Amino acid sequence: MFLFIGLGNKGSKYQNNRHNIGFLFIDYLIRKYNFLKINSKLKSILYRGNILNYDILLSKPETMMNLSGESVSLVKNFYKIEQNNIVVFHDELDLKIGKIKFKFGGGSAGHNGIKNIDKHIGNEYYRIRMGIKNENNYSEANKFVLSNFKNDEKILMDNKINLIDKNIMYIFKKDINKFMNEINK
Repeated sequence: MFLFIGLGNKGSKYQNNRHNIGFLFIDYLIRKYNFLKINSKLKSILYRGNILNYDILLSKPETMMNLSGESVSLVKNFYKIEQNNIVVFHDELDLKIGKIKFKFGGGSAGHNGIKNIDKHIGNEYYRIRMGIKNENNYSEANKFVLSNFKNDEKILMDNKINLIDKNIMYIFKKDINKFMNEINK
C-alpha cells in the first residue's frame, strides 16, 4: 500500500493558499479516482482507493502544516506503511511557480511541515515538491505562503497537478529520472 500525504492547513480560510497545494493535489485525486473517505482519525482525514491497480491511502493531516509529522507517524504506524511507500506532496518556496521536483530523502529546505515529518519518521521518504515562488519580491515568507494563488497561477498549478497525475505511474515505480524527464518536456 502507498501512502500519499498532501500538506496544507485545514479550514476554509487556507483553502486556496499557496501552502495548501498538497491538499489541492489530494482533492484532485479524490475526485478523479473516486476515493472513499474512511475516517477522520489519526489526526488526519483519510481516503482509500486504487490508481493503476495500486492500493492507495490518501491523507490530509489535520494538525496544521507545522505539525504534519504527528499525523504522518500515526497513519504510517497504524496502517503499517513501508517507509519507501510514503510520498509527500508539498509547496516549495525555493522553486519557481509551476516547477515540479521528485526526490527521495534529503533536507527540508526550511519547510516546517517537512521538518516536522523528518522529526517523527526520519527523512527517507519520497517527495513531490511543487514550486510556488513568483517573480514578486516578498519580505515575509510566512505571509507569502499563506496568500492565495492569483487566477493565472491557479490555472498553471491545476495544469501541473494534471501533469503529475498523467505521470503517476513513475511515482509508483519510484522512477525519479523518468518522472522528471516527462514532467519537464
